Amino acid sequence: MQMIPRLQDDSTQKSSWAVVALVISDGAGSSLLCRRLAGLGAQVDMQAEFGDAVARLLAGTHPAGLLVIDCDHAGGHGVGQSVFERLTCANVWLPVILMSSDCVEQTFPVGHEAPFQLRSPVSAVALRIAFDLALSPDRRHFSMEKDAPRKMRPYC
Repeated sequence: MQMIPRLQDDSTQKSSWAVVALVISDGAGSSLLCRRLAGLGAQVDMQAEFGDAVARLLAGTHPAGLLVIDCDHAGGHGVGQSVFERLTCANVWLPVILMSSDCVEQTFPVGHEAPFQLRSPVSAVALRIAFDLALSPDRRHFSMEKDAPRKMRPYC
């Protein structure tokens, strides 16, 4: 990931990430989420239907560097998890954030072997932590770091 500094005189501002965040959610409930992602420095591409968006990700024609799925809108947590599994099996390695009102415990995985899972409605703090961890320069594709990358693919 590449850092792009903001052009402001205020030196207390953090740098922005050069990332396109693909948000799969309805328009009504996601305006706050999109504003928060934009505030973190992401270019937000919001889609109401995930079928075409996921097909573009699988084909490699979408520039997304982060996928955020509102599972409550998309059909439940299981749908979001199955989208993550499809991407993983197709060797599409990008950070995925699943948001669900059914989420009991928020998770922030170390590698790309699992999606971030956030409680909906997502708090600004949880979104910031997931965003920073997902796009950290220290996060490498775990499959490239391990001796046996095929064995590390959890769903295929």
